Amino acid sequence: MAGSGGPSSSPPTPPGQAAGPSPAMEQYEVLEQLQPGALGTMLVAKLKAEKDEEKYMIKKVECIDEKQANEALKEAMELLKLNHPRICAYMELFITWDNEISSLFLCLVMQHSGTGDLSSLIEEKRQKREKINYMVMMRFLGHVVDALFYVHKQGIFHGDLIDDPLIRECLTITGASSINLKKTLSPQIMDLLLEGEYRIILVFMKVFWDVEEAQAKAIQKIASFLGDRSALLSLLVFTEFIVFAMKTHIDSLRIQVEGCSLLLAILSQALEENALVTLEEKVASCLLGILRRHSENEEIVSLICTLLMIISASESAAETLRQVELIPELLPVLRNFLHNEQICLSCCGVIWSLAASENNVDQEVLASAVPVISAVLQEHLQNGTVAECACSALWGLSLQGCLTDNDYEPTTALLLAALRMNTERCMVVKNTCLALASLLRLSEIPALKLLTDSKGSGINLIKDAYQLHFDDPRVVNSICVLLNEMVQYEDVVLDMLYQKMEDLLFEIKLRFPSSTEIMTLVDATLLKLEEKLRV
Repeated sequence: MAGSGGPSSSPPTPPGQAAGPSPAMEQYEVLEQLQPGALGTMLVAKLKAEKDEEKYMIKKVECIDEKQANEALKEAMELLKLNHPRICAYMELFITWDNEISSLFLCLVMQHSGTGDLSSLIEEKRQKREKINYMVMMRFLGHVVDALFYVHKQGIFHGDLIDDPLIRECLTITGASSINLKKTLSPQIMDLLLEGEYRIILVFMKVFWDVEEAQAKAIQKIASFLGDRSALLSLLVFTEFIVFAMKTHIDSLRIQVEGCSLLLAILSQALEENALVTLEEKVASCLLGILRRHSENEEIVSLICTLLMIISASESAAETLRQVELIPELLPVLRNFLHNEQICLSCCGVIWSLAASENNVDQEVLASAVPVISAVLQEHLQNGTVAECACSALWGLSLQGCLTDNDYEPTTALLLAALRMNTERCMVVKNTCLALASLLRLSEIPALKLLTDSKGSGINLIKDAYQLHFDDPRVVNSICVLLNEMVQYEDVVLDMLYQKMEDLLFEIKLRFPSSTEIMTLVDATLLKLEEKLRV
């Protein structure tokens, strides 16, 4: 019997002979005829010889002549090979002749699912004036695309939907196995193509953009050019292709790690040679997408954050990062990886770059970063490198007026602690002094905390820092900025006079007579101290 699983075909009845169905069609009793589909008539039937009521679907596809019937038969034979949970299995096929309309039909027999179809559901909901549940729609679409992807892989149809975000989401919801299928390429072909020069590799990456192994091999090949100064311009051209490979194969940990590492190496080499590096918004969006997808992978997160820190050093790139709203994405990363020094260093660097710019980020967004940066500084007080970057971020946030009255005292205490533990580091001294100065500009609370800190007077700490860095104009300038803010407050002025800070200021004048900025700050501070002395 034809229902045994193999295809069968009956020769068409020649025109002029008695009308009637073919022998194969006679095995079935037609129970119902459904609405015609795009490719033919759909019949619900059952086998006459079987006692049970198992139903089958028979798709009748009209063929104009025998040649077309043979072509349809050839194609249908391929369909019999399909084996997929989202594709109804074809049990048999045959060709029948209908004398009433003098036409050939290709009949495909499949099992009846008994659960209805999408058009029935749509019609039912339309009559009830109800909306179809969103997840139901997504499941239907996911099932369809999963099956479509499978037949594409068999070479039956061609086209490529699994890169469309909506399609990918549908497949994920349905748990489709096809979402994880990977295209492959012969190792011999890959090795041959990758032996070529730069242009060949570019073409290779373009042509085989959807083959994960090919992109991974290309990234490794590009990495072999690092260190060759003459290759820098070519390497910069590759950055766009590397980012595209990372975006296309976003679930590949290998491509993300190797791609980020290569981008970091290229950008670092470009910075060393003062080469111009531009960043388009779509690249920033791609990096942000990778960060979201792999937010739990510490290695990838560390690489992405380091990459973003290097990129944010450019004002044009920083503007791009602001447009993609990066800071809200970085804050949960910092909370999750507070122990990771590199991640904390990089995120603080990015936040400093975005906060210190004239085109600043929304103030509410910046304000939400204050407690997180404070937690970073508290966690890494003894790590000078991280403390330096965290203090600069707090400085930028204070410049933008993002701290509240409740933040002033604990932030001041934290900055003093960072200064106390890292007095020998010039950049920590510089950044903490500037951050403290911006706080004093806003409120008297930081000024009083500076005098009454439980670990010791802030004025003594400033004097100690000056003695360590008296020959560094950057540090001395920041100390002068802080001292000039301190003399706003009477209680602070009294303590400064008691500590003979005017002697330190006169010493600074002698050391930096040619620095207009330092001399201006010192003179203004001395004037206020002298006014108090006269009183």
